[in-house]
Amino acid sequence: MSGSPGATRLPPDGDPRHPRNRRRLVFVAAALLVIAIIVLLLMPARRKPEERLSRPAPPATPSIVAPVETPPVASSAPAAAQRIPGASPDEAPVIDEIQVEKPEVCSGEENLITIRAHTVNGTDPFLHYVVDGQMGKSVPLRLWLGDDGQIEGQHFVRVFGRTNTPVTVPLPPYRVKNCQPRRLLSVEHHLRANSWSDFDFFAKIVTVAAPGRDPRKEGLDEPFAVLSYAWSFGDGEQTTTATPLVTHSYEGRKQESLYAYFVVGVDIVDKKSEKLSGRTTLALINPGFEAYARKGIVQLLIALDPRFPELGSDGRVVQRVRLWHTRPEPVTIESATLTEYYEGGSGSAKPKAVDVVGVLGTATIPPGPQGIATTVVLDTAGAPGVFSATYRLSGKSEDGHPAMGSFSIMKPPPRPTADNSRQVVDPVRKAKILAARQILGQDVVTDEEIWQLEREGLLANLVVPPGSAAAAQAPMQPLTPPAPIDPKVPTRGPPVPTSVTPPPTATMAPGGVRPGK
Repeated sequence: MSGSPGATRLPPDGDPRHPRNRRRLVFVAAALLVIAIIVLLLMPARRKPEERLSRPAPPATPSIVAPVETPPVASSAPAAAQRIPGASPDEAPVIDEIQVEKPEVCSGEENLITIRAHTVNGTDPFLHYVVDGQMGKSVPLRLWLGDDGQIEGQHFVRVFGRTNTPVTVPLPPYRVKNCQPRRLLSVEHHLRANSWSDFDFFAKIVTVAAPGRDPRKEGLDEPFAVLSYAWSFGDGEQTTTATPLVTHSYEGRKQESLYAYFVVGVDIVDKKSEKLSGRTTLALINPGFEAYARKGIVQLLIALDPRFPELGSDGRVVQRVRLWHTRPEPVTIESATLTEYYEGGSGSAKPKAVDVVGVLGTATIPPGPQGIATTVVLDTAGAPGVFSATYRLSGKSEDGHPAMGSFSIMKPPPRPTADNSRQVVDPVRKAKILAARQILGQDVVTDEEIWQLEREGLLANLVVPPGSAAAAQAPMQPLTPPAPIDPKVPTRGPPVPTSVTPPPTATMAPGGVRPGK
């Protein structure tokens, strides 16, 4: 169809020159431009070559590099020395010297390894040491030859700093000869119950036969008749006993570092003048140092006497308490609270303020391990249902640091009777109980007392009831009283002060009420 005269003819729809198509092209171009701008904004900025070269260099290698470096393992570091929150790791310590006591030993013979080290940032009191898996600055080590004549295993020395950054070096080599002691003397130790620094030490003779040899033909089956045991505890204290068991306390030790190390040794001599020696290393964390160095708190240390509570005939538990601290200046106790805990896990009363002087007899604790002593009483008749009372103390040292501590007095469990106890059916255990009661002159004995009598050899000859399975295997021997003991040689170490376990953590149960109300 022809248009009117003078009218403009439009191109067909498919022609790019059509107005609708032009608008579409403009829209598509604008959209592509926006997408390109967004992509450019999201792309990371490329660094200039000089920026890439200006990165800080990695930290320098520690001063001592072990020929064989093993990666630190979490379980290898002492658990008590935790990393300081918010502190960057320190550089590894520097090992200055590793001293070896003897240039050569027989296979299985002790050799004392002693480490001397320092830190590069002045935090030496936090150093702790591990020699071939045993904690200690000086450690008696036994190396053994294998069937091929070579030393068994690989052996390392590790030193940890304040943030547990370690340095590891091989154990210095020394000659282990192809010979073997006839007997060895080992020293075992364990922490006494309800204490934190009182230990029992036990000397044990171990007979060692050469490979392929019969110990009976070498006379090693003959008993080693010990005359006495001469003990040294690594803190300057010594004693002599007639039995292989001794008790010693380390409560009064100096607390000038995170750990305190003590090499405990014992020497024994038999009737033939044969001598044996054994040692062990005791590694103790110092709570007074740790609280002050890591938290800025003066920790009040506690010792209870007796170690376990005793209920009197009047229904009262009387507990003597000694408190002290490790700072060189006095500590003033400003407040004290008393919390009573109820039997049966039914909760606790609300803490109430008590008079400091009324509880302690003074408000000032002087420096030194003697501290102050006081006596507290739990009247179970006047406070029925209460099984424990905890005193929490707070104050300040002379230089302004907070001081804290707590102790508890507890009602002991009822004495065992046929009604509240289970019958002992094991014939050997029953024989031990009867023998311990006879030796100690008590109608009730504890597991700890039985353990101690066993280590002293006083339960060697047991009367096992006939007809039991154990009786068929055990020789029937009459119970013999303890052998006469020289009064000049104590059977056990001197009496020692004892300590306290942490206070109970019982809290008021939902809806809990005080018994009897």
